Amino acid sequence: MVNYIKNNSRRIIAVACALIVCIICCILLFTYGGRGLSNNGDFYRVMDANGLKMADATDNRYVFKRYYTMDIDKDNIASSLFSTVEGEYLYKSPHFVFIKASKFLNYVANRITGSPVNHYDIFYLAALYIALLAYGAYLIIYFFKKPVHQAIASILFIIMFCDAGHLLYFNSLYGEGLQFVTLTLMVGIILSFIDKRINISNIIILLLSIYFFAGSKLANIPLALLTIAALFVFITNMKKAHKLTFSVGAAILAVSLFVMYVSIPSWMNEQTTYQTVFYGILKESTTIEQDLSELGLPQEYKSLANTHAYMDEYPIDITSEDFRSNFYDKIGKLDAVLFYAKHPVRFIKKAAMAICESVAIRPVYLGSLPNTRMGQTDKFSLWSNLRGGESIFTNPYIVLPVLFIFAITAFALTIYCVVKKKYFKPFQVWSMLLLLACGIWANILLPVAGNGEADLLKHMYLFIHLTDILLFICIMTVVTLTPITKKSACIAVGALAVVTLLNIPYNKQTITFGTYNGEPIQWLIMSEEHDKIKLISKDVLFDAPFDANGKYGSNIWTESDIKQYLNGDFLKDFTDDELNRICETVHEVTLSQNNAHFAQFGQHSPFWRASRKKAADMQGATYRIIAEDKVTLPNLYSYSKGEFDKSNKCFYTTDPYGSSDSMVRYIDKNGVPVYCDASQKLGIRPVITIERE
Repeated sequence: MVNYIKNNSRRIIAVACALIVCIICCILLFTYGGRGLSNNGDFYRVMDANGLKMADATDNRYVFKRYYTMDIDKDNIASSLFSTVEGEYLYKSPHFVFIKASKFLNYVANRITGSPVNHYDIFYLAALYIALLAYGAYLIIYFFKKPVHQAIASILFIIMFCDAGHLLYFNSLYGEGLQFVTLTLMVGIILSFIDKRINISNIIILLLSIYFFAGSKLANIPLALLTIAALFVFITNMKKAHKLTFSVGAAILAVSLFVMYVSIPSWMNEQTTYQTVFYGILKESTTIEQDLSELGLPQEYKSLANTHAYMDEYPIDITSEDFRSNFYDKIGKLDAVLFYAKHPVRFIKKAAMAICESVAIRPVYLGSLPNTRMGQTDKFSLWSNLRGGESIFTNPYIVLPVLFIFAITAFALTIYCVVKKKYFKPFQVWSMLLLLACGIWANILLPVAGNGEADLLKHMYLFIHLTDILLFICIMTVVTLTPITKKSACIAVGALAVVTLLNIPYNKQTITFGTYNGEPIQWLIMSEEHDKIKLISKDVLFDAPFDANGKYGSNIWTESDIKQYLNGDFLKDFTDDELNRICETVHEVTLSQNNAHFAQFGQHSPFWRASRKKAADMQGATYRIIAEDKVTLPNLYSYSKGEFDKSNKCFYTTDPYGSSDSMVRYIDKNGVPVYCDASQKLGIRPVITIERE
């Protein structure tokens, strides 16, 4: 037994890692009622095309739903399970193969257990993803030959790629879950190719992985085609039968992906094109007239700048035939790419903004718990917390130069290998790293050039995954390097540590003023004006609902319970002198779309972005009302200006979620603006303005 373990330790460690991956997935996704992602509306396209419906009529927008129902025709079971429903706003996708496979597994399980045949448990879809992720983990860990290297790689893989930010997608109908596992599987197979373990099954699995990777999100098709071309660097290592299988399979795959690309529904393309132009190129542009001329669009479209495709009202009818002929029939994604090519400075600014938006692996605007609206889980979120918020991973002044140097290095060394005719392992390794660099840069460009600034947090997911793969490769390269090279690597790590420390917010000056529950309150200075100082409590003072009226509460600050408390009982322990120094301030408070009838200013509901800088995006045009208070809460505008920092606890702002009359924005522990019902208890950090002594 000892000899067997010693002789097979490489395989045993890889299998052990795969098993741990399965266990972590099951614990996270299926204990305590399950965890996953709520439906932002995208589920319906998948459900309608695959004959799925919600199991009950309760709200599904803010909570994770595990159970659904399937349309089952008892006279035609096969058609019910495997056919795709067609319609004007429906589409076909390789993603549906996994949906249909999970339907089949549900049907079989229902027949075995005696459950209703139309019962659908998303567990079976997640189980398919878990199996593929475990196999990808096995391949990646098996690539390393020394047990210590395998152990380190296993720990890294579990921390980085078994994070809830990735795994919660498994319990959803979004395509990102399939994208994540197929890309992981592609990495594992490519490492096998580098290790000269090439066989027919690996070739077939790799080509299928590329196909489903492309189909998981149709924006992935260009990168998938590039991957096919890059993989021909391994053809010199292949036997004749392998070369034939790979070449024929690659050709069929390329044609399939091309057909898939040209078959993208026009309605899907039109929405993203609208946002590419009006919520991308023209958003906050100072040269709108010139931009419209350059794009060949009428000047009357100037009024559409800063609007996106999901608004209730527009200054121009964007559904008219005139708009279709003058816009949709003229503009495409290529036009946006060419525009940014002519304006590289604007592209760099957009790229920097996109990187700032990659503050969370999973979309924080989706709920992940089954019973709490917009409830978020902290289970297995170590990596999310490390890379989230204002970290070096989202600092464009660090990320862009590093990625540029990496791309140039990979390109130069690939060319060097070609010139020196080193067509084996060095060439193959650097070619794959160059492919990774191309993928990373493409996923900085494509979200902006393909959908403007809309939904950037979700669209930057592939960028996050690819950069994490790069970081994993870099760390494992350092681990396996020679001692001499390790010294250089240590210097680089030290420099990175210094940059990290410089990126940590400094401690601002504090003031002791007032008392709460018998304890003096420490305040941070937000801003100063002549004889007045604006302060925010250094820490969360207490937890409370924003408003407890009705089922979920109200998100209108001027009517909220917390406003009444802060301007009443909260001040009871302040001295008369302190109360006299607190100024009653007049300030503007944002209103949601549902409460627009109360607005005194503004043209649209609040826009919101995940990064701190854009937390109060387009604030000047949102619905607003005047309020007068001695004590208030912070708002997203002052947060975006850097007037205060995150806390170690979540805390409320005065800002509502744009399309709700109950949801309120709060700042989470990573500094990301999120939202929840006003009735939920969260941290309170009061804001006051006092006169100088």
